[in-house]
Amino acid sequence: MPASTDNLIRLWASPGGHPEGYLLPEDAAFTMPEALLPLKELQAALALLPDPSDSKAYLRISLSFPEVIAAELEHFFGEDALDAARALNSPAPLTLRLNPLKSSMVSVRNAIPESTLTQYSPWALELSHRVNIYNMPGYRGGWFEVQDEASQLVALLTNVLPGQTVIEVGSGAGGKSLAMAALMESQGVIAAIDNSTQRMEELKKRSTRAGVDCITPCKVSEDMAGNWTSMGAVTQTLERLRNKADVVLVDAPCTGSGTIRRSPDLKWREVNLKSILAVQLDLLVRGAMYVAPSGSLIYITCAVERSQNEEIVEKFLDTDIGSQFKLDTYQERLASGYKRALTMAARPTKSAKQRSRATWEADQISGTSQVIPDFSTLASGLYLRSWPHLHRMDGFFGACLKRI
Repeated sequence: MPASTDNLIRLWASPGGHPEGYLLPEDAAFTMPEALLPLKELQAALALLPDPSDSKAYLRISLSFPEVIAAELEHFFGEDALDAARALNSPAPLTLRLNPLKSSMVSVRNAIPESTLTQYSPWALELSHRVNIYNMPGYRGGWFEVQDEASQLVALLTNVLPGQTVIEVGSGAGGKSLAMAALMESQGVIAAIDNSTQRMEELKKRSTRAGVDCITPCKVSEDMAGNWTSMGAVTQTLERLRNKADVVLVDAPCTGSGTIRRSPDLKWREVNLKSILAVQLDLLVRGAMYVAPSGSLIYITCAVERSQNEEIVEKFLDTDIGSQFKLDTYQERLASGYKRALTMAARPTKSAKQRSRATWEADQISGTSQVIPDFSTLASGLYLRSWPHLHRMDGFFGACLKRI
């Protein structure tokens, strides 16, 4: 094998193993593999890598970004693309989300004194180091969940209200559904739709721990024609909710390029992008069928590429059902959700169902005078975009659409 820079780096990053390529038994004694090259030669090869003076090559080779992501970073940030790339290459902090149904921000901070507040979510606490989350004070009691701040903002962006009907398409194990349930004070209906039995079971466990009883897990699959199929009560639930939901959140599957700091291998993982784009548009169209007149449709991904974000929204607006929607600004609804969440985080814990409607309304009024973050820093036209180097959050995209 030629001792090129590319080959040396690939070999240097390769784990040790058996020379024939098969896995060693678990009880095999570990031995340090022989050096591929003397250290001086390896250092000399590394010195040949591009430096920041050649930003284009440095971004793609030294910082190791594939062309498609590198081009997106250059599109959005120009000369500052290297700052964005370095942040994506840096480890993400551990971020917690307060569950105001079970605790208050004061209680959680007292239990976890090493935590610090974040800038954009009133429910977020950050830890600078990794910990065993299951042994942390309050975890088993449902005081908090692990959730990136950008994902928390998505729940606030929906601005869901107590008593509303809400659907999350692509809910996974329900992190955002649980956050929306907290914002709704567990009053109303959330239909969490996903195609994984395992994730639906995990959502049930998390709901119990969080004290949430308004979420209905809806396990679906697809028939040969690509239509959703389900069983019994789930079928009845989905049929009943057509054109009835106040808010539909489409949490679309994507390449996950905005979460590279959590999973660096995502940069080079092979994906069928054409298939992903088709699924994204399909789920947005399906989700739209459940939105009530004047209701809201929120589309989100954790990808940075415009092909999975702005371009999908534009294609959706050109469909028959998409013509019934218009793009809506995100800032007003995000600020409204933030104010309510801030009020909930500050008040003593008490079962939401024990509070009167008058008390709830008073809580909202008391929260309106609070200073809120400058959410305009998240703006990309009418869309919301978060970035690690600007906001200390994962790279998220959000679009708000309102049914006309």
